[in-house]
Amino acid sequence: MIRLLYVILFHKEAKQLYRLVERLQSSGNAIVIHVCKNVSDDEFSEITEYFSSFSNVFFCKRVRGTWCTFRTVEAMCNGMQKALEEQLKFDYCSVISAQDYPIKSNEAIAHFLAENRGSEFINYWDMQPLIDRGEPYYNTILQRERVNREAEKWEHYTFHYGKKFRVEIPGKHNPNAKGFAAHSANCVKKLLSLLIKKRNFLPGLHPYGGSDWYTISKEAVEFVVGVYQNPKHPINSFMRTVSCSSEIYFQTVLMNSDFRSAIVNNNLRLILWPEVNWHPKIIEASDLPVIKSSAQLYARKFDQNIDSKILDLIDDQILNSLTRPIEQK
Repeated sequence: MIRLLYVILFHKEAKQLYRLVERLQSSGNAIVIHVCKNVSDDEFSEITEYFSSFSNVFFCKRVRGTWCTFRTVEAMCNGMQKALEEQLKFDYCSVISAQDYPIKSNEAIAHFLAENRGSEFINYWDMQPLIDRGEPYYNTILQRERVNREAEKWEHYTFHYGKKFRVEIPGKHNPNAKGFAAHSANCVKKLLSLLIKKRNFLPGLHPYGGSDWYTISKEAVEFVVGVYQNPKHPINSFMRTVSCSSEIYFQTVLMNSDFRSAIVNNNLRLILWPEVNWHPKIIEASDLPVIKSSAQLYARKFDQNIDSKILDLIDDQILNSLTRPIEQK
């Protein structure tokens, strides 16, 4: 029987976290929760008290969450590191957020992973700019712009100060700038762009990007944590000034390792993307048919303040009924 570790990143809606953890309860499963340091001490105490009777629930070292920063990498690795320190027994680790939810039963998830043991489930794409890869210039403009825009995450230096203030060097000129402050910012960006050019990726490593969320083997977890804990590994200092580093770090580490041949370009997550937004759609009751027809193991993103019925529908119509084994696509 496959034993599963869940590393859960939490930053809001404690009741949704409680429901998720209770749904994931199964013989052999272990759970490590990272509670964002932005969460108040009082709420953190309430959460730890709620789970005090759960023998398989643990809490890892907290870091303050700031979107697009290396702190998300730290939070994920802290969760994995805690599991290894506690010597938790697991075969696979699924990194999820507290706004995710399983759309297959615990038994079906374990069956799927047992049938595909030896595979690593993490989606990825090549982040090397197309022009650097020798790709024909006549690649579709959309494809070329997407890849080149993704590459800017590491080509540029990104610094964060506080929760919202962010500086990107070399910065992008804003042609619609209005007012003294905006024009001054453009002048500073232009000056910095003359002084500091785009950087190359780390020598000997090829850049890959992908989703924050993945399911990987214990062996892959141990490898990733080993890289993260190594102060001499250049990727750790490099990624601290990379935008959205959690969407690059794990893919790059694993795709440049012996695990590459075992990687399946599928993170086993159903994520609905609206056409005009870079953020995932909040899944609602009207999306239930899509969930029912999906072969994925988990779905995101849920918000009980927007739609409180969808999780009930998943429980009643999917998880509380007999779930057939999942076949890998």
